This record gives sequence, structure tokens and C-alpha cells, in this order.
Amino acid sequence: MYDPVNKLTVLFGGDLLDQLVADTWVYSSAKKTWTGQKAKVSPSPRAGHAMLWLPKAKKILLIGGYTYTSTTEYVAPLYKPLPARSVDLRCRKGRVGVRRADGRKTRPPFPANAMLAAAVDDNDTVMILDAKNQAWYCAFDTSKPDAEATAKFGVKRDEVVRRTGSHDPRWYFEGLARRGRQGHRHTPESAQSKRVVRAADPAQARHDMDWGSAVFDRHNDKIIRFSGGHSAYSGTAPFVYDVKTDRYSLPFAPEYPIEYVYSNDQVKGEWSFDDNPWMTGHTYKSTGYDPNLKCLVFAAHQYTYFFDPLAGKWSRSPEKNPFVADFYTNTVCTTPEGAVVWANILGGGEGIFFLLDHETRK
Repeated sequence: MYDPVNKLTVLFGGDLLDQLVADTWVYSSAKKTWTGQKAKVSPSPRAGHAMLWLPKAKKILLIGGYTYTSTTEYVAPLYKPLPARSVDLRCRKGRVGVRRADGRKTRPPFPANAMLAAAVDDNDTVMILDAKNQAWYCAFDTSKPDAEATAKFGVKRDEVVRRTGSHDPRWYFEGLARRGRQGHRHTPESAQSKRVVRAADPAQARHDMDWGSAVFDRHNDKIIRFSGGHSAYSGTAPFVYDVKTDRYSLPFAPEYPIEYVYSNDQVKGEWSFDDNPWMTGHTYKSTGYDPNLKCLVFAAHQYTYFFDPLAGKWSRSPEKNPFVADFYTNTVCTTPEGAVVWANILGGGEGIFFLLDHETRK
């Protein structure tokens, strides 16, 4: 939001897809430079909020926004609206701080995981559109600071909000500690007993990972699952199960495309902010295993992606695929020679087989 008095543009917060931040940055049009602000108190981490310049009070007003949830339900509501509090930001000599934060007894139903639409008139009367597209009006008193509200609702400027539970890689190791064990090891004796037994219950992935399959890394005895999409799990992190230790792990906190439910297959771009591939609408059979690269192969985009379960990282083929990017059709199979993909030919034509060259990754 532009402050015409101090000739500065103020940027606050944001969704990094795996965390919400409470950063404040100021841009000087005269100097053409960005400066990170170091206010001791800040509004809480958020995104989707509205920022308005109050022409009468000559202050910047911040309203609403959303925060995360950590649910793993089907069609998971991974976002929720913040309370309808306002935050008065002041910009003086390049410094930004919280002056006032107050609540309202009557609250409009703010939308979750969406940009709040708001406007202000010459008398500082604010209008917002709620989740039902109804208009609400309010006049804010920004005449003096509210120390009590600032202390209650303000946070440290470097605070972030992350999803917890099975969205957090640390949760899987903490779950083992809570159970007082290091994992279950399968012994030759148990294998020779010819009895099927249920392994001890580890901290396991709770997400809906429908509409896909899993691959077996026979070199490291790991099962790698990258499936879901659409209304199921749509994160960028595969789940890894270690057969030897009976332990699940998550290589990194998964990123989720904003407003992903029913639309994650329409996300533009190949990579997330952290250079991880977006899951397609579903993965079906478009994941497989390459015995030469010892990694999962994901071939449903214009590029092919490789996930190394030991390094816990994704990488990408150097060139675009010579076949159609179609998660409904593309099928990856493991052969002694390497991963083979069945897919339709670019420009039309029936499907043929493509062998992955592990040296060039083409």
C-alpha cells in the first residue's frame, strides 16, 4: 500500500506456501530501494489481508487475512479467516510499527484463503466484501494508540506460522520419542516364522493420498508415495516409509498451492518457491522407480522430476519431455534397463514407450 505523505510503499506479510510471515518491507520510489523494517511489534503472520490508505487520518489500515489449519481431511480446509480486527500501521522516517488493533462485536464472514476485497472513501469509511459478496461498512478510530490491544495481538516481527502435526517433518521423529522406541526392525527369525504380524504403529502420514500409487526403492528398502491431488493431499513433499525400521518420514514441510482444493491441477508454473514440482490433479500411474538413478520418477508434467529419498530433494530433467504431459495417460514402469514411460506422442498419435537415459536424464 502506498503512503503518499511519506512517499513509501508498505508491504506486509505473505504466504510462502509452507509458512506465513510477518515481515514488513518498505519501498522508496525516490531511492528505488526496498528496506526491511525492524519494528519490535508486528501484526500476526498472515496473507490475503487488505491494506488501505486512510486519506483523512493519513495512515495505513490493515484488515483481516487468513491463517493456516493443520487438518488432513478429504477436501481439507487448510486455511481459515483471521478475526475481523484492524491494524493501524504508521510510517515515519522509514519505520513501521503497530499503533492500534481493535475488534468488532459484529463480524462479517470473512473469506478463508482468498484476498479480502476492501475500499475506503474520503471520510475514512471502509467498505469490505464478505464471503457472500455482501458489503460491510465501518469507520475506524485511529486517533490514538491502543497499548493494551497492541500488547495482546502484536507479535515479534520474525514470527512465522507453519502447519503442525503430520505436515511437520519433526512430528514423525517426535512421535517415535513419545512411544519410547527407535522403530521396529524386521529380523530373519520373524521372516522365517511364516506368520503375518502387524507391526507397531509408528507416527504415520494421516493425509488422504488417493488417486495414485507408490513405488518401492529396492536398493534402500523404502516405499515412496507421491499421490493425491485434486481434493486429496496436494503438497510438494513425498512420504517415505522405511521397511527396515518401520518408520515414516517427511523430507520437508510440504508447500500447498493457494486455493488448491478442486484446482491444484490448474496451478500455473512447474516449480514452487522452494523448487519442488506441483502435484498434478492426480498422479495415478505417472510415478515409478529408476534403478539406475535410485529415485522416484514423476512424469506427468512437461518435464520429468526425480525424487532422491536419501537426500530428500527433487530435481528436474534438463529438457522438456518428448511426450504429452497427461496424468490420466502417462504410465511409468520399472525395468532392469531403467524407467520406461508409456505416453502419447507430441503433435498427435498413439502412445509409445520411452526409455529414460539415466546418464543424461532425457
